[in-house]
Amino acid sequence: MKAINSAAGEITLAAVAVPAPQPVGEAAWWDILWKGRRVGRIELVLSHAAPVGGHISYTVFPPFRGRDIATQALLLVMAYARQQGMRRLLIAMRPQNAASRAVCRHVGAQDMGLADVPTGHPYRDQGITVLHYFEVPL
Repeated sequence: MKAINSAAGEITLAAVAVPAPQPVGEAAWWDILWKGRRVGRIELVLSHAAPVGGHISYTVFPPFRGRDIATQALLLVMAYARQQGMRRLLIAMRPQNAASRAVCRHVGAQDMGLADVPTGHPYRDQGITVLHYFEVPL
């Protein structure tokens, strides 16, 4: 997988090797580079159960938050997902993550509300029992 660059050139997504195998589907991981510095990571998983869509997750390290970096990285991965034939993406977050909700709204994601994390899911081991879901139409 190759790097993905923003039109303005401030954000680059540098491909990262994905540990194999991924039990949920094919995955692509990128380090988020802002002005040449690694400032976060974004991941795209194409679920075997949902061939027309996938799941995306991202993080921007605390010192770099509030600079529109997550939004720019998400827009780049959305364009990549479209090129791969995906029609929608899901983003799940902790309900208290107001910044991530704002990013989702900024890219046109639809709020799907809250849902319980299934019993036995690894998130439960971290004390996460509810997630807030957004769907990103591509």
